[in-house]
Amino acid sequence: MIVPGESLSAGDILARADQACFSAKRHGRNLVHLYNHDDAELLALRNNAQWLPLIRDAIAHDRFMLVFQPIIPAQQ
Repeated sequence: MIVPGESLSAGDILARADQACFSAKRHGRNLVHLYNHDDAELLALRNNAQWLPLIRDAIAHDRFMLVFQPIIPAQQ
């Protein structure tokens, strides 16, 4: 990973490298994926990763409710 000149913490650098590795793994074996701040896939991964601690906390404190609606044909 090429570390940009901007000041990043070690945690930020490792998080970016981890996101790039995860993206490469999702596309198949023996691939390299470079981190790009504007990469839509990496942005989606970051957004999804932000939900995980919130969901875990909600489950731990019994505040998580899963709601579903069955899908049935309108005409049978």
